[in-house]
Amino acid sequence: MDHLIDYNFSLSKGVKGKLEEISNELEKNILTSIDDDIELLTQAWDSESLNIYLSKYRNYGRNIVVIKSEIDSACEDIEKLSKRLYLAEQESEKIALERSSKGQ
Repeated sequence: MDHLIDYNFSLSKGVKGKLEEISNELEKNILTSIDDDIELLTQAWDSESLNIYLSKYRNYGRNIVVIKSEIDSACEDIEKLSKRLYLAEQESEKIALERSSKGQ
């Protein structure tokens, strides 16, 4: 009776790559834009409502940082899982070969 785990390593590598791309884009585009926007707003807007707006905008930026961190963590998890499954697969093949050579 064969019990196989079918894990698509190339798919997980592709998903990890796409997530890394998204994480890098978040950092490169959105977080940089937020910093630039805050600087421009501070220079151009002079009112009490500026501080309220900037507080909310900075909070938005912190949320993006959290999301980026979660994406990075998911990438690490995918990589760790793939490595563990690869090693398990190698070990199971080794055991299967040993068993089949003993049985012959």
